[in-house]
Amino acid sequence: MADSKWLNIYSLALLTLGYIIGELAHFLIATTSPEVAKDIHYGDLGCRGDKEFDCEEFKTADTCTSNCTWDYLGTGLEYQVLAGPAFIVTFTFSALIMGFLADNFSRPLILSAAITVFSVCCMLMGFSQSYWQLVVLRMGIALGEGACRPASGSLIAEFFGPENRAKANGVFSWGVYYGYGLAFIFGIYITQADILGYGWRSAYVMAGAPGLIIAALLIFIKDPRYKVKNDQASVENKSALEESGPKFSLRNYLISIKKGFWQPAMICLLLSAAVRHTAGYSWANNNFNYFNTYHEGKEIGYWFMICSIVGGGCGVVFGGIFSDILVKRMGISSRQCQVNIFIYSTDIVPDNVRSIYLYILEIVPDNVRSITVSTFLFIMNNLGGNIPILIEVVAEWIELKPALYMFWPGLVGLSGVMFALSSFTLPAQHKEIK
Repeated sequence: MADSKWLNIYSLALLTLGYIIGELAHFLIATTSPEVAKDIHYGDLGCRGDKEFDCEEFKTADTCTSNCTWDYLGTGLEYQVLAGPAFIVTFTFSALIMGFLADNFSRPLILSAAITVFSVCCMLMGFSQSYWQLVVLRMGIALGEGACRPASGSLIAEFFGPENRAKANGVFSWGVYYGYGLAFIFGIYITQADILGYGWRSAYVMAGAPGLIIAALLIFIKDPRYKVKNDQASVENKSALEESGPKFSLRNYLISIKKGFWQPAMICLLLSAAVRHTAGYSWANNNFNYFNTYHEGKEIGYWFMICSIVGGGCGVVFGGIFSDILVKRMGISSRQCQVNIFIYSTDIVPDNVRSIYLYILEIVPDNVRSITVSTFLFIMNNLGGNIPILIEVVAEWIELKPALYMFWPGLVGLSGVMFALSSFTLPAQHKEIK
């Protein structure tokens, strides 16, 4: 399919919008947890007041003065489970399943169903009455979002040729930056607006509702895998060909997975990305609580939104443009030096390995692109997405601030060293993707 076709751009727009809504639903708990905890009752209790009065010195309900309130803070082990393992474990297993399905069935239909699931679960969180309802619905959001990266990534690889693929992936990666940035707008300002008296609940309903429209529109996108091979065939034969995909062989499929995944470069990049992912989730899941604890009342919502959307959004697009320019001049093998450059970049959300996804798509067999990415996500997220729960344990010893120093800048530095060592395992050349 020609890159200039409006259908490709339209399809990319739908994939990106769906991803934005998924990431908004993913990170919304991080910016609404204090309000949700006060209503649902989970996590730590503490003394809190307005921004003009310091209540930090009062450590028990008996010492909490009349200027402050003894209430749920939105922190604690229950919050860490809700933000981390409840989402991550489900997400990673879902990504494996969705990767397999996306390699063998209609990807637009899979994405449509997945977006419907996480949109409905996000909306239902606005009606939750207990902690365990929140946990189950968070798992539902993860179940749906597990399809986004594997299915969308393989679709983009077929919608766009090598000379435009990085730009298209950069646009798609807006999803995590826009979604993360909007989580502050919905979590702080829409909650404060108290629409119809529903407070934080209205934020979840409004965040999830647009996904149902995107899911409906994706139904009408045709998977390029199912195309008519004989233009002279009858209308009946064309219809039959469109309905039938390539024949599936489990043995060949498993061999292709092993061939694509069992490479020194893949393993080294995976371990390095897991460490960097741990750092990213440590900050993303705890920055709101950090500012709420140490800088209560300070304006952070718009600043975080601007940093994420402007900084992250521009970075991935300009990086994609730079990547595609190198491909035009140096060929597909230039992706190696691009990974060496981009893996050292630092951003505020845990999607900093986007350039590695692109590299993976170009060094693995075509028929296992989705499952390879989803397997990479499975291992990386289970290592990097669940370890941040230890922040709560470490914070009990040395408080939240130094704990975050260890898990955020500390692990970012460690991952930089690991990526530098990983670069020596990257192959000098790899196949040209047709």
